[in-house]
Amino acid sequence: VIGHMLVLHDITQEKQLEQMRDDLVSMIVHDLKNPLAGVIGFAEIMHVKAKKRGIEDFEGFLTKILYQANTLHEMVNNILEVHKMEDGSMEIQKDVTNLEDIVNNAVRQVEMSAKQKGITISTNLTTELPPVFVDRTKIVRLFANILSNGVKYTPEQGQIRIHITIQDDEILTGISDTGKGIPSQYLDTIFDRFAQIDRKKQGKAASVGLGLYFCKLVVEAHGGKIWAESEEGKGSIFYF
Repeated sequence: VIGHMLVLHDITQEKQLEQMRDDLVSMIVHDLKNPLAGVIGFAEIMHVKAKKRGIEDFEGFLTKILYQANTLHEMVNNILEVHKMEDGSMEIQKDVTNLEDIVNNAVRQVEMSAKQKGITISTNLTTELPPVFVDRTKIVRLFANILSNGVKYTPEQGQIRIHITIQDDEILTGISDTGKGIPSQYLDTIFDRFAQIDRKKQGKAASVGLGLYFCKLVVEAHGGKIWAESEEGKGSIFYF
């Protein structure tokens, strides 16, 4: 040994950025979630009253308000839950539950936006699905996130299908759509944090890019795996 070298890295800036991220998440939770819940609640009340009185224009406006507010609420929840799952503060609370009920619950969450585009959502389930031991709330959101993605990128009058089969000791779910498909160069990265496909080519506004990342975290927390198969112009299938 003829000498020693000691290299020091100043990580002050990284720590500051990490603290800013934590502060941003906290702000989103406390400053956005409660007002959003109020907007959604009052809009739902007005929507019911407008429907009873047959005020079609008013009902249509409220439907759009509800759709946009629920979309924003979903984005906020994705940011919050991803943050908690990353830092280990969120527990997976498993219980025995019915998979068919989970699917039906998720479909109800997106059926309004699907109807607006004339998109049909159909289910093809194995005749007898066994009970599953999962975190029901998170698995519902897993299905809802993928379905919501399908509705967003499927043209009007399209179709989304949910297939569930039993393979040995595993349950395989496939959710297919008749959308524009995903370019092959993105298939390996769409489940990454903040992943973005070229939205301009698809005529869509940019999103936070956490919906599919949340799905990946939930599936892996349950000991499973998730992937997508797609061909441009021929739709996509998400498997888990």
